[in-house]
Amino acid sequence: MSLKRSAGQLLVVAAATIVSGCNQDVRSRPLATIDLSNLETVAAAGRKLPERERGALVTYALLHWPGSKSYCGSPIDQHQKAPSTVGEAIQVTFDFEKSLEATRQAALMKSPVELAAAQDQMLIDRLEALTLDRQRLALGAGDSSPERRRAAAIDREIEAVKRQRQELSARRQAPHQR
Repeated sequence: MSLKRSAGQLLVVAAATIVSGCNQDVRSRPLATIDLSNLETVAAAGRKLPERERGALVTYALLHWPGSKSYCGSPIDQHQKAPSTVGEAIQVTFDFEKSLEATRQAALMKSPVELAAAQDQMLIDRLEALTLDRQRLALGAGDSSPERRRAAAIDREIEAVKRQRQELSARRQAPHQR
């Protein structure tokens, strides 16, 4: 009988260990069991998480949880139901931040047309500056050798900038001629 009792107790201890082991994963904890309006509670709930995930949980509670005083104003995961566990809240926050970063990067990137227009404007500005330099040189110029060399150098650079603008224009038109 003591063997049965020992086996029974062992079974209860094993079951308790398994159940408590399952509960060790903070990510599976339901959000409903956490007072997301209390940052101390949120911090305590995320204590066992890696730092990056802990930060995502706090970000969710502060900015993305509809009950927050600092709620950003729109759900971050509009296509799915609201997160119900800590892990889902973390993942939704990571996904939102990744999407936000992609949007920021896209805004920084210019289209090929915009890049070509900016490059053309830089060449126009350079051409105007060179032309102004050439005119200034001509106004105060004598016929000294250094001034003639400087004027010739400016003329060569003006021609080079004009060629660059022609090449740029040809590249912009080339895709349309296919």
